[in-house]
Amino acid sequence: MPYPSRKAQCQRGLKGPEERDCPREGWTGTTRLHNLAESLRQARDDPFREPPLTQIDQTQKFIMRGRFGADSFIPWMDRHARKLGLEKRIIAVSPERIEMAVKGPPALIDAMEMACSLGPIDIWVEDIECLPLNAMPKSDEPVSH
Repeated sequence: MPYPSRKAQCQRGLKGPEERDCPREGWTGTTRLHNLAESLRQARDDPFREPPLTQIDQTQKFIMRGRFGADSFIPWMDRHARKLGLEKRIIAVSPERIEMAVKGPPALIDAMEMACSLGPIDIWVEDIECLPLNAMPKSDEPVSH
């Protein structure tokens, strides 16, 4: 037997898998999403609410080893860092190793690490070592080896 249509559910008083109530014919129920939105609005308007949790930016140094002969990887990393809203500096570049400093929220730094490990098709990343840094390096002029 096919699943009854939304209109048939409303007429018979049945709820679907999302447990939505029918908005017509005297029904006063609301969806879970509406309830969540309302509770978020109330929390936002509450002057005694806790401040939202914020992530403190961290700075990490990525030491990537692999085959980086293609010139596409540096611009590729620039684009991905911008998309993630991270500050990035290239420290050193060679065909087998790239060192880069990245600053931002820890979850986005992890996302950048994952993106770099996958990289574009024309390079190969063997491994990435992540080390904490106290501050970002001053310039974005890579030192070639």
